[in-house]
Amino acid sequence: MRPYAERFPEVEIEQLSAPGDAAGHLVAASRAADLIVIGRHRKRPLSRRLGSVTNAVLLHTGCPVAVVPRRRPPSRQQPDPHPATAAPAPLT
Repeated sequence: MRPYAERFPEVEIEQLSAPGDAAGHLVAASRAADLIVIGRHRKRPLSRRLGSVTNAVLLHTGCPVAVVPRRRPPSRQQPDPHPATAAPAPLT
């Protein structure tokens, strides 16, 4: 979080590490939050589904939620098969 705190000093960031029910803690924290940022890190790279914690937070939170995918190390990054700037494939 440090790089983001340095880049956006006007944004108040609260980090919390607590044992137990992660979804329950995040939903409870959402009652007093403006935004919940939660990571998405499915072990199957082709999976588009969300994990159970992310899903529970999306269903029960009291504020907006930003779901952020895990960033891959540069050596493991794959090219985007659908980049926004790519020209459409020709019709055959």
